[in-house]
Amino acid sequence: MADEVYMDVSQVEAFVQQLETALNVARTVDRLLMALSATLQATAFVTLGGTKAVDVLVSRVRRGLQEFMRLLEEEGIPGLNGAVLAYRDGDYSGSQRFV
Repeated sequence: MADEVYMDVSQVEAFVQQLETALNVARTVDRLLMALSATLQATAFVTLGGTKAVDVLVSRVRRGLQEFMRLLEEEGIPGLNGAVLAYRDGDYSGSQRFV
């Protein structure tokens, strides 16, 4: 087992920035999917339900995207930021992750 713990803090912080960018993109896509779903629902009457299947698909994709965003917001970004702070404070065991 390794006796030394090392973290390239700048690389981890850069990765966190990339995750935050991905989260912002996901939020934008979610808003677009929501608008698309509303449009499909509004036109379902005119198309005699032909757009309903596409709306169901968009809704499923949107649920998966929302789960991805939730994981980034609750686990990914705060977890990595916490790991960087713990490393800077000298906690190499990761015990702060479970406090």
